[in-house]
Amino acid sequence: MLVHEVMDFTTLVYVGEAEVAFKNLCTQLYEYDVVLPLREVEDLEELGRLLGVDPAYARVLRGDHS
Repeated sequence: MLVHEVMDFTTLVYVGEAEVAFKNLCTQLYEYDVVLPLREVEDLEELGRLLGVDPAYARVLRGDHS
């Protein structure tokens, strides 16, 4: 993931768009084929629940951890 993309996420959170930042983060992790440990995926799923975001955004990151 590129530095400017991470800064975009931070900016979105700063201006009150945490849900959009979360969706963008999950989408970018998926598109870059980033493999996360199961615990980190579970943390993202919990964060998504807290933000009220569709669970599918984080669920796609489970990969083989189904």
